[in-house]
Amino acid sequence: MQLGFIGIGVMGRPMALNLLKAGYHVTVFARHPEKPEVQEVLDAGAKLAPSSRAVAMASDVVITMVPNSMQVEEVVAGPHGILEGARKELIIIDMSTIAPAMSRKLAEMASKRDVHFLDATVSGGSMGAVNGRYLSRRGRSWR
Repeated sequence: MQLGFIGIGVMGRPMALNLLKAGYHVTVFARHPEKPEVQEVLDAGAKLAPSSRAVAMASDVVITMVPNSMQVEEVVAGPHGILEGARKELIIIDMSTIAPAMSRKLAEMASKRDVHFLDATVSGGSMGAVNGRYLSRRGRSWR
């Protein structure tokens, strides 16, 4: 399975590293690929894509972990976004903390292209991401 990851920051970096450690092939997009945290993920074996669109084209599942609703909308539905590169049955898993209305809007847009959009917001902070332990919105721990 080919995974895509967009958002290599405080939470995304350790999440992507955990996926790589688990043996997954990961393609990432980062606005600032020169940052040390992005380089760490690339050094661990991830491939760098030039856009969110390119991540979608290379992936079966794309995970987004960006700061807010506006940024999720941009990487999913904006120019050069995931939906531009999505093939039928692609799965988008958004782990960002965003407004429910935005999740519904993006899910509807994805559905029109036969793409699945899952809202999987997590908490647990950076230590949860490092340790691979997160909390769902309902407070249940999962790994």
